[in-house]
Amino acid sequence: MIEPFAIFMYMMAWQHQHFYGIRWIYYDDYNNAGFKMEKNKQIAAAHVIFQTILTIVFTNYAIKYYDIPNCLLLNIPLSFGLYWWGIRSSFQFADGKITAKEFKMQSYKHFCLVFGVFLMCKIFGENDPKKNRN
Repeated sequence: MIEPFAIFMYMMAWQHQHFYGIRWIYYDDYNNAGFKMEKNKQIAAAHVIFQTILTIVFTNYAIKYYDIPNCLLLNIPLSFGLYWWGIRSSFQFADGKITAKEFKMQSYKHFCLVFGVFLMCKIFGENDPKKNRN
């Protein structure tokens, strides 16, 4: 029953990168409306990095839970994609190398990757002849 927990953890991590991107795109609108939010991009990036690392750990554990050899190979693109579009883009955002819109758009890429990996594991698991023996 680890898969729902891993998906929950991933959604918790994803929403912060997505939200911080939107927050800085509409920075003036949020301030004019009186919302009190994190103003420091380095702290926001640190939140995203910490949660992305937790996501890598829990999603890789969830893939191991499938007990399917093909799914274990998916740890490599999953971990790399979360690093590339989550951690790396957080550092770039904190340093001002990418815009808030680009930061938000990176979240869509690893969102699709994670759910694609879980879908492939589900498909591999249903088609595994060892698991379908009666």
